[in-house]
Amino acid sequence: MPKYLIILLLSVCFTNAHSQNSPEKKSEEFKVHQVSVNGALSTAGLAFKIDGKLNWKTDSFSYKGSSNPAIQIGYDYYFNKNISIGILGSSQTMNMQVNYLIFKNANELTRRYNDIDIKVNRKYVGLRFNYHIVNNAKSDLYTSIRFGSVFWKISPSLTDSDLDEKLETSFPGTLLPAFGIGYKYKIKERVGLGFELSVGTPHVFAYGIDARF
Repeated sequence: MPKYLIILLLSVCFTNAHSQNSPEKKSEEFKVHQVSVNGALSTAGLAFKIDGKLNWKTDSFSYKGSSNPAIQIGYDYYFNKNISIGILGSSQTMNMQVNYLIFKNANELTRRYNDIDIKVNRKYVGLRFNYHIVNNAKSDLYTSIRFGSVFWKISPSLTDSDLDEKLETSFPGTLLPAFGIGYKYKIKERVGLGFELSVGTPHVFAYGIDARF
């Protein structure tokens, strides 16, 4: 009887070791490529939703704002289950209906503009470095550091050189790090749903779907 028991135990161990080392099993458990599509909320987008007035030095400004969620596309490459590196692109549209805008131009002349619309497009491109604290068949909990640049396209309804110069200095590009923590739930082997909380650009909260292959 002990002889047959030893044979049975060795057989189970061999089968388990074979299944763990099988290429098909590894392929099911770990994918090195990930593509994600997200919606996102940003600090700038939330600020544009606030109707307000601003008085700063010689500037005076009243507006009603609106914004759409940012649309993001990302790609990540996994070196192993704990480390990945990727790229993220983001685009967000915003709009301001300006009741009045008053400021002094470069020649110290006071300029006033009434009832103009300003369309704003905010784009971001950056790299991200991810450390996956938990990454198993169902869950992916990670922290992320991003480095990227923000690009603004400002389109006022009025063509004026003083106004263009003022808007360019009011919306500078940035190159700053950002930090995030996120979670993905793998609803299928190749598909997941997730969210991320972040400090910095291009978002404070992102949500979306990802595919692994």
